[in-house]
Amino acid sequence: MAEIVAGGTGSLEITDGSAIIGGDEKNILAKYGEILQQDLKHVKLFQPDFKSRDKILGQVRSLTKTEPVDLATAIMEYGKWVATGQNILASLSRLEFRPDTKTILKWGVDPDIEAIQYFKLNHYAGRRSFLPSRYMNAGIKLDIHTTMLLLLGASLTLVGNRRIGTSNVAVHLSYQDPGARNLWESLGRFMADVGYQTEPLIIFRLATAFRLRVPAFQPIAIFEISLAGNKPALISYHTVELDHYLSRFVEALGADRFLENLMIFALRNWNESRRELRLVAQAAYNIALSIYLILTSSSVDSEGELFRIARYTYETTSDEFARALIHCRRSLYLSPQLSVDDAKSEFRRLLAKVVNALETTKGP
Repeated sequence: MAEIVAGGTGSLEITDGSAIIGGDEKNILAKYGEILQQDLKHVKLFQPDFKSRDKILGQVRSLTKTEPVDLATAIMEYGKWVATGQNILASLSRLEFRPDTKTILKWGVDPDIEAIQYFKLNHYAGRRSFLPSRYMNAGIKLDIHTTMLLLLGASLTLVGNRRIGTSNVAVHLSYQDPGARNLWESLGRFMADVGYQTEPLIIFRLATAFRLRVPAFQPIAIFEISLAGNKPALISYHTVELDHYLSRFVEALGADRFLENLMIFALRNWNESRRELRLVAQAAYNIALSIYLILTSSSVDSEGELFRIARYTYETTSDEFARALIHCRRSLYLSPQLSVDDAKSEFRRLLAKVVNALETTKGP
């Protein structure tokens, strides 16, 4: 909805239990139809979704007088139909909760489409925990218009996929305020840079601080869905935020990009097993952890905490860490002619800058 009204010069107000779209209805519907006709990413359907898919195709055929043979074509044909100015906003505003019946939620006018698995994640998780298996089928009914809206939302927020072990994980980035669109685009590009890797979260938060800069609780959420098995599973969900101290630290660090590049490198290579990559990624994790400890605790000494990292990196009797930096120099945007002594010097300089920035941040 936020994406639709942002392009259709409309407004969006989210209240308890409903979302109200305001503005020129013709412009909003034209924008909605335009977005539906884009080359959208496809949300995975699971075995229980096949009956719903057939019903969606049948109702789109009835509305558009076309013959879509798959969900992607159906969404495009429906988008063309919406763009002609059909009045569907009344359907999108009708939401009814019915916890006292087998159908717990109805959305739209005469809803008769069983919601696809993607939209039942939270309900299934709760029912698995508290009720017998025979009650696991969530009673969520939608009409064709709300089904298409949710499919579009899931498609627009799907920014990429990554692997966890043998499982494929869909990574979504959503926003609920039209004013957050530019930030959403920036974070989408950033997540592509790190291979949609959001863990360890402590590195991810520090890395995103270099992109966000301004401290705030953002109307943006990141959630990850495991696509393994016969039903999807929500494996993580967190909002994007930047606290005041972290913002001050990034500002105090200045224009130096070494720490930012180090955090991005660690995220992108966190699951790599090669020793050189592991050494650099682990050092990045320890720096991120130390920064958080120092910023959130007045009793932690900046120099002492960072000296602990220095002892096993550039101050060790072995040159292994320095050689690991040389091996990763291109990804870290370091000099192609980097020597062992240069690598030690660069890392020493980085830790010194981090200590100075932390001291400035913790000051009055």
